[in-house]
Amino acid sequence: MKVLLIGCGSIGKRHATNLLDIIPDAQFTIINSNGMENEFSNLINAKMVSNWDSAIEDIDLVIVANPSALHARHVEKIIKSNLAAYIEKPLVTSLHELDNLKSLLKTYAPVQPIMMGCNLRFLPSIRLLKEYIDNARIGNLCRAIFEVGHYLPDWRPSQDYRQSYSAKKNMGGGVVFDLVHELDLVRYLLGEFDVVSSEYQRLSHLEIDAEDTAVIHLSRQNGPLISVHLDYVSRIPTRQIKIVGDEGTLIWDLINKKLQLYKTSGISIITDSHEDFDVANTYKTAMKELINAMQHRQSTSQPLSEGILTTQLMLQCKGVY
Repeated sequence: MKVLLIGCGSIGKRHATNLLDIIPDAQFTIINSNGMENEFSNLINAKMVSNWDSAIEDIDLVIVANPSALHARHVEKIIKSNLAAYIEKPLVTSLHELDNLKSLLKTYAPVQPIMMGCNLRFLPSIRLLKEYIDNARIGNLCRAIFEVGHYLPDWRPSQDYRQSYSAKKNMGGGVVFDLVHELDLVRYLLGEFDVVSSEYQRLSHLEIDAEDTAVIHLSRQNGPLISVHLDYVSRIPTRQIKIVGDEGTLIWDLINKKLQLYKTSGISIITDSHEDFDVANTYKTAMKELINAMQHRQSTSQPLSEGILTTQLMLQCKGVY
């Protein structure tokens, strides 16, 4: 398999390493602005090029892992070239780019699978949570809270947070775009919503020009009512989902690795297995599903259409859709 890797930061390296575990003889081409070799390209014996046109020959799979604001040009070329692709979240970061993508799909109908990388869907504990919701184990859904918070300087300790794309609005940074996983999980677990409102600001001392805090509200007729809390400032890392029904409450806690069911009869631990909360493994699970879909010319469980809907919701939260 010949793979084009766009973006060679920590997430790009993770995808390349995972793919080599799955397909040891995969051959990589990496797009780098200067086309120069580096330590990682030498490690995986990759060819380095400076632009798409130099890299496109006989490519089977494209992995887009560069800053979010730079995705659009590559997504367009992937669709026009009918290439399989794994595109890191989000697909694009502007309404203009999303409209262009939708328009492009009216002319080009991709045969190869294209997956947007919202990998938390592949966590076994999230799939268990969805099963309990779908089977009405907590009755009628009334409300839910999705919360993620962490202190940005601690997120990637080896990198100056001020130089990361997360800190830069023009690179697709800020919590609404960067932490779009929570919005994708709302859709995956609970479906679509009619009313979207949000507030987002930079409220901390962090030296960034993008928002560091956001609170989003989602609703529809007959509920449930949803709030989504996102931040770069929490000194106590948190990633939690609370689903409240009229017969019980489900709490998913990634940090403490527990999924619990609360009812009047007591508390049940659905799972506290570390394997069910292993985020690192979800990247490999997603890649395996994509490769299988390529081999059988079929869709994945997270096709391009899903990526478009999550990106659309994300832009609604920014008030631009």
